[in-house]
Amino acid sequence: MCFGRSSIYLINILIAFVIFGILILYMILFSNISLSLLPAGLSRDPLTQNWMEWVATQKATYIVLVTLISVQTMLKKSLAELKFQSRILFVGVLTLLAILAIKQFEERAPGANIVIQKKMELESFIDAINITLTSYGFIINLFPIASQMKEQSYNNVMSSIFIALCFCFSAYLILALLAQNLFGSNIQVSLFDNMKDDRGILSVGVRCLFLIIFLCNIPYLFFPGKMSILNALQEFRFNVFSKVLEQNIKHKEREL
Repeated sequence: MCFGRSSIYLINILIAFVIFGILILYMILFSNISLSLLPAGLSRDPLTQNWMEWVATQKATYIVLVTLISVQTMLKKSLAELKFQSRILFVGVLTLLAILAIKQFEERAPGANIVIQKKMELESFIDAINITLTSYGFIINLFPIASQMKEQSYNNVMSSIFIALCFCFSAYLILALLAQNLFGSNIQVSLFDNMKDDRGILSVGVRCLFLIIFLCNIPYLFFPGKMSILNALQEFRFNVFSKVLEQNIKHKEREL
């Protein structure tokens, strides 16, 4: 307890802050993909569109929608209750890579890979950092997952980490190679910026798959943030972690 009891609040609040920041990024991406799937003939001019068209073209509509859809799964008491979402995530990632691989054989319009000089924007730079942190932020779920394994041995935990890292590395590497081959030097920070104007079946399928993957991944992302808030509340009301730390310190002092 180098910083005393305040360190318990600080660590949990920081974890919750990072998690909810990534959740906001997920919801913004979900809304952007949903908007790209709207019919091309839908009016986007505020002066001519009716109220239904106005609602359909607002990002807030899809942020509220994904929140309502995810509420039930986000309130699960343990990650073990998310087996269905886990299977959908695994199958969804493999299907996504398969569709992108098939898309390599599509005929492309001339000039699809023309190099476009892009200016460095602060927003794009921040997005790139958030995406990187999200990609390798699985470590946040390490302890909740390990605590719910049937056999919580060191070898089993390390094996699961190794398999997860290999799968993530392979998936990201294959995705990067496929996207680079599809869009060349014109590839954007977000893959959806390249695909938003493509009305082909495969392109629509890729975006729909991403929506499903986002929906299934949100409960896993929300879980450590929820636990961090609950931990801070438990410490405030019952001094749970302070008592445990004090007992550990006394035990160590006796050993010395």
